[in-house]
Amino acid sequence: MAQAAAVTSRHVCMAEADLRNDPHEMDNLFDDPGHRGVRGELMERLAYRQMELTDRSPLPMGRA
Repeated sequence: MAQAAAVTSRHVCMAEADLRNDPHEMDNLFDDPGHRGVRGELMERLAYRQMELTDRSPLPMGRA
């Protein structure tokens, strides 16, 4: 099973393909109810990665 996520400033595009049965990735299985567990895992991994990349620098206290 191949999994991919593309994140832009406004959108998240998730895709999942069965490379053994669909080597050209023509069928996106992300919305397939049978893949709910994989979809949940992908969303969780994406959320944790976004938290890791959050800017943690302190906010400015005044004008420079």
